[in-house]
Amino acid sequence: MKVTCNVIRDLIPLYVENMLSDDSRKLIEEHLKNCPDCNSFLKNNIEESYTTVSNTVEDARPLVKIKKRLQKRRLLAIIISFLVTAVFMTLLFSYLTAPEYLKNNQKNVTVQKIDNSKILLKFGSKVNGYEIVRTGGNQKSGYIYSLTAWSTIWDTKIRKQKAGNVILNAKGEKVKSIYYYHEDGSEDKLIYGKELYKDGESVTLPRLFLMYYLLIAIILIIIGSILLFAFRKKRQLFRKILYIWFLPICYVVSDFMINGLSQSSYSAEKKFFEILLIMMILYLILLVVIEFFKGQKETVK
Repeated sequence: MKVTCNVIRDLIPLYVENMLSDDSRKLIEEHLKNCPDCNSFLKNNIEESYTTVSNTVEDARPLVKIKKRLQKRRLLAIIISFLVTAVFMTLLFSYLTAPEYLKNNQKNVTVQKIDNSKILLKFGSKVNGYEIVRTGGNQKSGYIYSLTAWSTIWDTKIRKQKAGNVILNAKGEKVKSIYYYHEDGSEDKLIYGKELYKDGESVTLPRLFLMYYLLIAIILIIIGSILLFAFRKKRQLFRKILYIWFLPICYVVSDFMINGLSQSSYSAEKKFFEILLIMMILYLILLVVIEFFKGQKETVK
């Protein structure tokens, strides 16, 4: 049976898509050897197929871009959520580990001399932590010590850890006096040894270095603001200064989150590291937010 051109042309689209059996393909190819019209028809079909595929790819590109932007936004949202959670957890941990300083009494700390030279400090059940500072003296006349004790919600409720006992002069140092100091500004109390002050009054002051760091950060913000104004027309330099300028701003915000309006503290080192941690998290949040708004602008364009 002779196969007409119409039959061949009906099969050519399937031939182009490689959807025919081997016998049908051979039939078409035999016909094409002797039929210029069908060859031309095949060529046109191939070109149309290529154009359709190209158009489909072109039409899909905007959708691919939108999909990538949505994925990027979703990732940025996840990162921001994680960082905000990290700030919250840091603040919560800071609150739970904030020391509540205890008054000096026999229930909180007692001093006991053992082995004629060793001094044993026995802390009560409410004491979770303590600080002992050697404030003066020498081995010949004896050293002067200051100590305080505290409890925290974290150690009391969660870890259930107690301070226990400690030997003050484990290496045999001579102890002249031991004072107990309070965080409320009241006078230090002599709990062992010789009274060194004529009026019997001395006060251990809180550390103030956090206030100095805050002032430095504020000065850097002012300097950065001046530089931003001076180089506002130089885009690349302006951007670099801006990213550096964000650091002291994050430090100031972190400082107020931890300290509030009071910059004096008896646990300044602990608070300083908490401030640094929150500062870095806030800085990362800021960078992520900037990246997010960059993506928004690209979407608008």
